[in-house]
Amino acid sequence: MIKIAACSLCKHLLTKRGEVPKCKAFPNGIPDVITTGDEFHLEPFEGDGGIQYERLDESRDFRRIFNL
Repeated sequence: MIKIAACSLCKHLLTKRGEVPKCKAFPNGIPDVITTGDEFHLEPFEGDGGIQYERLDESRDFRRIFNL
């Protein structure tokens, strides 16, 4: 089974490819269980401050998706 973290398509992501994954929910680093795709973070997760995954608006944020 292939697991994919949805972080790169979340509007709360703060980092770019190659950096330690951080977001508004986890400004000190996204937990491994989320970045590995074991948890999708659609529901509250300990320490997320009430912020969960929300999909980017691709038409508005396509440059960030492709690191342009």
